[in-house]
Amino acid sequence: MNSFDRSRWLPNGKGSKLDRPKMRILIGVGYALILPIVVLVLLPLVGVVSPLMAIMVGALYLISHMLRAIRLAALSVDVLGISARTAAAMHFASAPLSILLPFKAGEFVRFYALWKMSSNPLYAIIVLLIDRMFDSLFLIPILIVLMSAGGAPTSLAVFAILAATIPLTVIVVGPKLLTELQRYVVASHNDPIALDVLSRVDATRRVVTNAAHVARRQASELCVISFLIWLCEVLVCVILINSAELLADLSSLDLLETRLVTSWWGDGADAFTTTALALTTISLLLPWPIMAAIFFDRYGGEPRRKPVLERSNARVVT
Repeated sequence: MNSFDRSRWLPNGKGSKLDRPKMRILIGVGYALILPIVVLVLLPLVGVVSPLMAIMVGALYLISHMLRAIRLAALSVDVLGISARTAAAMHFASAPLSILLPFKAGEFVRFYALWKMSSNPLYAIIVLLIDRMFDSLFLIPILIVLMSAGGAPTSLAVFAILAATIPLTVIVVGPKLLTELQRYVVASHNDPIALDVLSRVDATRRVVTNAAHVARRQASELCVISFLIWLCEVLVCVILINSAELLADLSSLDLLETRLVTSWWGDGADAFTTTALALTTISLLLPWPIMAAIFFDRYGGEPRRKPVLERSNARVVT
């Protein structure tokens, strides 16, 4: 028992957990950087909303991200073999970057983190695709309502369509398409190159089939979580609209539409949208140092696990 080599179970065969002094330093430095930004830059932008309403909005938005973390954790355990707590901490550690970085660059940070923790870039992409697919199940109806009421931003429409079609194509249609491609290669070609292509197609088919199995098996739970996420998002907008008497003619869905396409790097945002953006940014920044420290602590000592599908031999019907 004394010969047990713990390092071989750690990411990339090395690393160790952060000790308490290092975690305290990391958290202290994080708050030393964030609190001046919150107090000097962001808080002055939320003056149009009362403190009570601001706290309610921040709490609801934080709950929506707690639900997003749970959804990502549920997928990561089955597909990547990552601990649920580590995946949830990673979500909170990377969530502010999605707001602060331009062009949704925070998604690349999430992908990189999942890739490095699982050592499987393809499975990491699959997890993010499934995650966005369940978002699109509720984003598409919202988009339809907005379009019927007078139109929706092109960027929102493009994002919603891509978020729905790409994962659905990969998860729902992908296994069948790849199976047919295998049959075509076997029936039409007989050379070394064809064998190499066939093995690559088969490996991809197995990945997509396993991902489709996870999506179907967890569909009901992920749909409920996604519904609650978007319910919180809508309630955030309802509270903000009701807290500003001058904007009584603006609907909550209109504000949601504006929030989804507005970032700190965009131009032309009105004062009320900027207020909403500031509140949501503050709600993610305040817990960030603690969650980032927890993530780096768990990442440093997280053991390698086989995904649930691999442990059960991934018995799926194609």
